[in-house]
This record gives sequence, C-alpha cells and structure tokens, in this order.
Amino acid sequence: MKKYLAILSALAAYSFAQAATNVIGSTDPANPTLLSNYPTLTNNSLLWKGRNGGINPTVLYDDYVRVDTDLTLYNMYPSGGGGPHNNANFLFDDGTTITLTASSAIGFNDWSSGAGKASYAMNYNFYTAAGDSATINLNSAYNVSLYCEDNNFTGSAGYTTYGNFGRKFIIGEGITMNAKQEFTLSGHNADLAISDSEFIVNGALNGSTGVSLTDTIATLGATGTISGADYVAFRSGTAASLAGRVESAGYVLLNGNVVQAASGSIIAPDVYLQTGTATLNGVVDSSAGTGTRFVVNSGNAVVSAGANVNVSDLYMAGGTITAANDFSVAKISSQSGTSSTIDTTGGATLTVTGISTLNSGATVTIAGDVSTTSRITNNGNLVVDEGATLSINYANQNAYNSQSAQSLTIRGTMNVTSVTSSWHSSSFLSNGTILVDGGTLHDFATSSNSSGIRIQGGATMSVVNGGSVITNSKTFLQLDNASFTSDGTATIDVGGIMFANNSKSNNMTIGAASELARKPKMFAQSTNSTAADAYSHLNLTLLSGDYQFGQLLLLRSSELEIFFKNGSTLSFDYVTPQSSDYWGTMNLILHDFTNETFKIGGITDSMISGNVITYATSSYDRTITLTAYDVNGDLLDGDWYIGEGGFLANTAVPVPEPATFAAVLGALAVAFAAYRRRK
Repeated sequence: MKKYLAILSALAAYSFAQAATNVIGSTDPANPTLLSNYPTLTNNSLLWKGRNGGINPTVLYDDYVRVDTDLTLYNMYPSGGGGPHNNANFLFDDGTTITLTASSAIGFNDWSSGAGKASYAMNYNFYTAAGDSATINLNSAYNVSLYCEDNNFTGSAGYTTYGNFGRKFIIGEGITMNAKQEFTLSGHNADLAISDSEFIVNGALNGSTGVSLTDTIATLGATGTISGADYVAFRSGTAASLAGRVESAGYVLLNGNVVQAASGSIIAPDVYLQTGTATLNGVVDSSAGTGTRFVVNSGNAVVSAGANVNVSDLYMAGGTITAANDFSVAKISSQSGTSSTIDTTGGATLTVTGISTLNSGATVTIAGDVSTTSRITNNGNLVVDEGATLSINYANQNAYNSQSAQSLTIRGTMNVTSVTSSWHSSSFLSNGTILVDGGTLHDFATSSNSSGIRIQGGATMSVVNGGSVITNSKTFLQLDNASFTSDGTATIDVGGIMFANNSKSNNMTIGAASELARKPKMFAQSTNSTAADAYSHLNLTLLSGDYQFGQLLLLRSSELEIFFKNGSTLSFDYVTPQSSDYWGTMNLILHDFTNETFKIGGITDSMISGNVITYATSSYDRTITLTAYDVNGDLLDGDWYIGEGGFLANTAVPVPEPATFAAVLGALAVAFAAYRRRK
C-alpha cells in the first residue's frame, strides 16, 4: 500500500511539472519560423533558443517567429543553455491571440549560480504587419512582473552580468496586451548615467488593476496607449517619453523624469506628481468626476506653451508648477505643512473658476499671473511674489477670506473685486498677518461706504518698502481689533479709515504724511447700544509731517487717541454726523499736543464749552470731548479756543519764556546773516 501511494504521489508531482518546447527563430525576417509547426506548445512553456555566440557577445542578433495561430501558453522565457540570447521578434497574423497563464508570463531567465546572480541580454518585440491587430492576454490571477535590467545593473557584489546589452520590451503598433491583474515592470536598480534597457509601447497595454513602471526608460509612441483601471504609475527612477495616451479610471502617477509630447494625453480623475519633473506639452485632463485633482507634491510640473491642461482641483502639496501657457482649474487647494509655488512668469495666466482653499500650515507662492472668479480662503500662507499678479473677481462678499493663523505677503500685485452692498461688507477680509512688501493691494469694490479692505480679530497689516494699499474713493480700510503700520515709504490711497463695532484694540501708525495719496475720511462707529462699553477705540500714531484728512464721520460712540510724534500735525476738513437718526459722541485724546498741532475745519469758539465741542441738530447733538497732554505728558486743563490758522488751542499750553524768545531771535539773526553772505 505504501509503495502504491508513493507511485501516486510521484505521478501527481509529474502532472504539475511544466513541460517546455524549444523554439528556434529564423534569421530571415521575411520567412519567420511558424509557431503552428510546434503543436506541443499548447499549455506548455515556450523556451526561446538563441545562437550560441559566447557568454559576452559584441553583437545582439535578431531571430523571427510568426504567430500564425491562436495559442495558450504557460509562459515564455529564453533558454539558459543558449548562451547570450537573441532578440525574440514575434510577428502576429491579423486577429491572432496568445494567452499566457503563469504569473511569470514572460521572462528573461534571471538565474543563480555559485558565482551569484546572472543576467542575460535579449529583447522581446511583439508586432504586426501594418494595419493588422493581435492580442496577448496575461491571464494569471497574480500580478505579472518583468525585469528590464541594464547590462551594468550590478546593484550588489553578488551580481554577474552576461551580455554587453540591456533588455528591451516592445509592444508594437497593432498589439494589445491585457493583464488580468497588475502589470509591473522594473529596470535597473539604481539611477544610471547611461541606461540601455527600454520599455516601448506603440500598441496598447491594459492592466485590469494597474500598470506600474519603476527604474526604467519608458517610451510611449504616438500610436500607443497605457491604461490601468485603478492606476498607471511611472515610479521613481523612471525616464518616460509619452507621445501617446495614458489613462486610468483611478489615478496617474508621474515620478522620475516624464516628458509628454504635443501628441500625448494623460486622462485620469487624479494626476499626481510626487518627485522629479513632468514636462507637459499635450493634454492633461483630470476634470472628469467629482473630487478630481492634479496634485503637485515635491516635484516640478512644467506646462509648456502648447499644452492643454484641464484640471478640476490644482492641489499644491510641496512642489512647483511652472506654466508657459494659459490653463484653467476649478480651484486651488493645498496640503498642510507644505510649501509650493505656482509660477506663470513665462507669460501664461492661470484661471481659477471655483472657491480655492489653502490649508493650515501650507505655503503657496504665486510667481506669475493667476486670475480667479471665485473666493480664495487662506488658512495657510499665501505669497504673491515680485512681478506676479493675483486677481480675484468674485460676485459676492469676501473675495479674499482668511483665518487667524494665516499670512499673506504681497511683493507683486493683488487685485480684489467683489460685490459689497452695505456697511462693513468687504471684498478683502483677514484675521491674520498681511505684509505688503513693495507690492500693491488694490480693492476695486465700488459700493458707497462699504469696507473694501477689512482686517479684524488681531490681524496686522504692514505696508513697507514702497508698498501700496488702494481702495475706491467711496470705500474704507476698516480695523476691528486690528493693527496697521506703514514705514514712511508706503502709498495709502484709500477712501477712508474706519474703526467700528465696539472694537477697542485698534492701532494705526502712519510713517509719514506723504504716504497719504488723498485726504481719507475717518469714520468712527459703534453698535446701537447705550451701554458703557459700547464704543470703538483707535490709537493713531503720526510719525512725520502734516497729515491731511477729509471729513470726520461720527456714528454713536467712539474714542480716538492721537499721538503726535516729531512735530507732526493733523487736520480734518470738517465733522459730519453719519445719520440724523443716531447720536454721535467722541472722546478725542491728544498726546504731545501744542497749539499748532490739530484742527477741525468749521469749528467756531461758540461751539466750544469747556472741553466739549457741540454740533447741534434738530434730532441729536453730536459732541466731541477733548482731552490733551503736552509734550511732557502733563494733562492740559485750560480753556479751549480756536487759535492761529484755525488750530485748536488750550490756554494751559506753556508759553515760551523771554529767554527762549531771545534765543530763537538770535538763531534767526545768525541764519539771516549767513544768508546775506551767500548772496
């Protein structure tokens, strides 16, 4: 019985062993060997026999076979006994099919010996006559893998290279290769200065789950297609030239160095660039479906002049996109904690049609022209670089909207246009840090008395190095618990400055009077309440020169505290109650005050009683209560009156002593004498 079982086991083992049929190709491409002459091939291995030309030949020969009948094979691979193997050229008759069932469906006969691992040199070339078509099915239930190493692929001490050539795998025009699972191909195991292995597709390659290429040179011809149901991945170490169509219902991954020809197209819901450079000269379309993205992650995507890029979501995750051609996206998004650049300095314009969001901790730099017709929400760090223009034209409020952790740096130009329809509605709304460093922030909202630019919630805005902040003549720069600073070189060309909504932590420092390009209004407003804390406060510091403002508008309760530095002065043209239906009271606190420091047009002595200026109306009296401190910080408790040149004056301001007058007159005499001598 035991002997019988042993015989059955041996027979069973033999039945699972795979038989191989030797195939020797013809040297004449016009008269290839016919595979129909090998009836034993069915369900067995095709063993490719080469010429015995020595272990390291200087010539790689071509042999030819003709697929003149449908075949089902286990696999095909070259014979180790044939020495350096000839190129296997398979010419398919029109409509023929080869089906291979093994996971190692097509091999190059990598093998091991006492000397280590060895690599043989040969090429596979599957092709048809012009206009014909044929099919190769890789029907294994497992992934199908190929290894196209270079002739010098010695990645470790244990490798021995046989053959002075690498390996090429060619899917010719008219051939369709279908993999039941993933099709993977890997080449050299390190980036090499010179590589002689190549994966070439001029027909069609379809991976039912995906196609993955690593460490290889890949060429997709203009007639070729690479398709993966879930993905097509050009992975690290791959140099790919794409003149044909790459498509997936999932995603396409571009790593290594990928160059797309003008005839090429990449079609997938998601397109990822993770490392290396992808140069796009053809079509890239990731607009199909929902949630689709073109993701630039630590690589460099170059959109060349002839490219046609149609992207739903440009997702910046640490890389750079450089565009020399106009293209459009639905929105721009970013990944937290990454730094990215959008560069259109080559004359292109990126147009954005939907709401864009920068995530917390992400930095995106605009280095060219970007135009959007929807809102930008900045939760990260946005940089508009020198020479760049970011234009936001949104048919609603808050075209630019940011949170407290964000920063915005403008070295170029940022244009903001939106529909503002009422008090405190804004085009530009920020809770973060804004630095206008030599650039321009221009709000184009035109609605009367709206807050075109509004900074709030601890926000800071600094305008330095010749930077400009511009609004329409009817709109305001509004501070709600925010700070504004200029360095004396800025241009402040705003219709007005507003502090409002019971905000009390407002600070504004204007570096020089010359920074005011026009006479802005000053609007002080609080909520409609008589509570003791229902007022708004602004600290206004003036560093140099004679500051000219237009009207001072009062609505409800406010407090304006002015610090006059370096002999600066301030003039308002007149005071206007904002509405006849509401009261208007202001506490006006003046520091470093002299009798030639501050004036408000239209005030007469009859309107002053004690330290209160009253504007009487039929509905409400508007009042300004004055408190002042001299240059020594002492409270001035004298009587107020209208002095020389219409300036407010206080009788407690110290009058210079006679000795001081004499010193001043002496200095004038010396100056006059010096002038006479020069004459």
